[in-house]
Amino acid sequence: MSNIIEKHEVSRLAEEYQNILNKTHEGLELLLDAQARMEMIFGQCSSIIPNNELRLYSSGIGGKDRFKNESHQEIRKNAWRHVLKAGEIENFMTTQDKGIINTKINNNEIPEFTIENIYGTLEGFALSVNDNIQKIANDVYRYFHPYNSRYKTNKKYRLGEKAIMVDAVECVRGFWRLRYDSEVFDIHRLCCLLDGKGVPKRGDTLDSHIREKMWKKETECENEYVFCRWYKAGTIHFKFKRPDLVKKINELAGNDTDLPGEGE
Repeated sequence: MSNIIEKHEVSRLAEEYQNILNKTHEGLELLLDAQARMEMIFGQCSSIIPNNELRLYSSGIGGKDRFKNESHQEIRKNAWRHVLKAGEIENFMTTQDKGIINTKINNNEIPEFTIENIYGTLEGFALSVNDNIQKIANDVYRYFHPYNSRYKTNKKYRLGEKAIMVDAVECVRGFWRLRYDSEVFDIHRLCCLLDGKGVPKRGDTLDSHIREKMWKKETECENEYVFCRWYKAGTIHFKFKRPDLVKKINELAGNDTDLPGEGE
């Protein structure tokens, strides 16, 4: 990865995380004290927080503990999301893996935000970069398969220099829409990774450029790796400009036991 978080930054993040937790708990105590004084002076019907939300935590057994626990969870979720983004971890994950990890974060199925756990996560992803690139290659291979006899441009057991993606676009009343944003992004991302250039920046990706062309009601787009044209039948026709990268994709995809080799 090109932007692994440095050691001193990991320590700073863990320290700030604990500071934020402490300040949140201290803030709750100050709010509850202010609320108590408000009610003592101005009456029970008044609240310093809109919709009386503070009373949910100031009344009942375990109210403060519930607030601390819920705020702790939200702070931890955001801290881990930052690490995934700052460490460029998501750039090397498949769409499916991104969904899995985001679900785990949303469900709070994540470890505590400590120096050891941050290091362990970053090191684990760094060691699995090559495996993740192969997963992306397998995904790209599957975007053009299984083989459909209607589209004989697609090779039966390998990715060819020309390939067709089915049901990828739609045209309604003259307006185009790209249906497979992440899939098209994966094609560009994989080409960049295999070319040693790292992950392209959002906004400068093939899917972004296609949407720009569609907004202008154009039907063609290209970059340094592919030329593509889309049709009202819903297909995008790709022509890969780099045979060496197509060969690498086939070599990587062929390492998956569920995928055929390069033979026709």
